[in-house]
Amino acid sequence: MKYHAAQFRAARAALGLRTRNVAAELNWSLRTLDELEHADDEGPRQPSDAAVAKLVAFYEGLGVTFLANNAQGVGIRLKTG
Repeated sequence: MKYHAAQFRAARAALGLRTRNVAAELNWSLRTLDELEHADDEGPRQPSDAAVAKLVAFYEGLGVTFLANNAQGVGIRLKTG
């Protein structure tokens, strides 16, 4: 599945997390997280597959489901309860 920067921002916001907290949990700099949250398909610096996988696993571990692109676009779902 292709992940989008907006999904990473949405996941963090839905969980009520700050960038500095997520970066600290992953042992990343704020710049690394910022690059993932603002990467676009045309940018010169694209995040590594390993970094994307680490961030996805982190959010999934907190109950986030990443929704694939469909007619309604991409998104996330947060597990409740």
